[in-house]
Amino acid sequence: MHLNPKANPKSHKMPNPNSRRDKTWARPDRESAPAWPAQMVRIFAVGVTALALLAGLYAGWNFARSIFHMGSGPDVALKDEPSQSEPVPRSLLPEDPFGASQSHVGADGFRYDSEGYRLDSKGNRMIPTQPLRRNTPPATSPTPSVPATNAGSGSASEQARAFGKARQQTEVGRGREALKAVDAWGEEARLWRDNVEALLTNDAGRRIAGQTELVDQFRALLAEKRPPLELPIEMATAVRGMLEPLEKALADRDDVTAPPQGMAEEFQRYAEEAQSQAAILRQLRFTAEAIAEQANQSEPTDVTLAEALTQRERALAAAQARNLRERMSEAERESAEKVAAAREEAMRLEADRKTAEIQARAEFEKLAARAKSPDVKRYLGTFLAKGYAQPVGSYMGVKYERTTTEGPISFSRLETSGALERSMRGLQTLNLIASRGWSSGNVSWHDRPTWQFPLDREFTKTDQEFIQRAQDLLRELGPTLVELKMLAP
Repeated sequence: MHLNPKANPKSHKMPNPNSRRDKTWARPDRESAPAWPAQMVRIFAVGVTALALLAGLYAGWNFARSIFHMGSGPDVALKDEPSQSEPVPRSLLPEDPFGASQSHVGADGFRYDSEGYRLDSKGNRMIPTQPLRRNTPPATSPTPSVPATNAGSGSASEQARAFGKARQQTEVGRGREALKAVDAWGEEARLWRDNVEALLTNDAGRRIAGQTELVDQFRALLAEKRPPLELPIEMATAVRGMLEPLEKALADRDDVTAPPQGMAEEFQRYAEEAQSQAAILRQLRFTAEAIAEQANQSEPTDVTLAEALTQRERALAAAQARNLRERMSEAERESAEKVAAAREEAMRLEADRKTAEIQARAEFEKLAARAKSPDVKRYLGTFLAKGYAQPVGSYMGVKYERTTTEGPISFSRLETSGALERSMRGLQTLNLIASRGWSSGNVSWHDRPTWQFPLDREFTKTDQEFIQRAQDLLRELGPTLVELKMLAP
């Protein structure tokens, strides 16, 4: 390519000296710079653009292929697509207790697990970078191409079928695990019959029968709560009844019926129940075998373990009956002793009561004799006399009131008025009650014999001695005089 216009004047215009672009051409004395670096930059830019265009086309082709699978025939996993999935170690995958990782060889020659994931040579699951495609056998005959819209719907149908089959496979795995646990429980029930119940009649049991302590241990073992031995058979029948329809649906490629709701929980419940009951039965069996092991050095007896257990039951029942009789005899003896003690106590209390009554009667008769003595009549005559007037009030404010009943002075009113108080005020109150009072204003009237001691000055010695003696007799004989009705209550 010629860059110098002087070399080819016909094919190039002459440079314009006034143009900024052609200023270099206006200086013929300066040599032109070589142009090959600019050409390399333009070539590199074109190459990058082409690579970007190719990358975009390749991405679009992959996107269209992932949606429409780039064809109308059945989806087939290709052997030349190792770049579409990445191996994942089994240690990083979640545990699958129901056998989801069981593998099988597909029609394309690759190995797949039960959920449709491809496995590598080490048995690790491959996570697909494109949507999961069900491994199906290649078509035996060419199939006509299907428009893109129909291809997409067919892929969705296959994916739905794969999803339904995966759910069926999962439930079948759970059912098989539950049946496996129930069968293990049934095996424990068989071992119980063969190893434990057989001890009741075999020689190993006869060795146990010769030692009372071991017989008691075996008796306690049989008394432990354990599940019925027929229950595993019934549970296995129930699990198989649930599992068989699922296995039939799984075997039918066109049957994508979803498992019934709650079936997973039911399988889990059966599995847990079987494992728990099997553990209980296993522990009891180990205990029975340990008891038999202790008796290995003994000689077999003529009595079987079943007979020894029966004899032991009777012996314990007889001992319990003896203890019951002894307890009853002891209770009867204690009851008889308590009755005798109560009878003696009642007799003693009755004797004490009678003695107290005799003493009280003697004391009363003694007091009654004194109450009827002339000395009492002399000092208490005004209080013993009958009348309608009764004292009310207290101390120096006491006066009489008219009542409807004729009788002696009330002893309780004397106590209330303060006349029996051991003080000068008590003596003055008693003198006021037994006298006619200060005036008719203080004492309304008095219808009994009265004392004649003064009210407006101090008592003489003789007067005070008389009043003091009357108060002492009232304090001492008051209740007796009331009982003899010589004083009103």
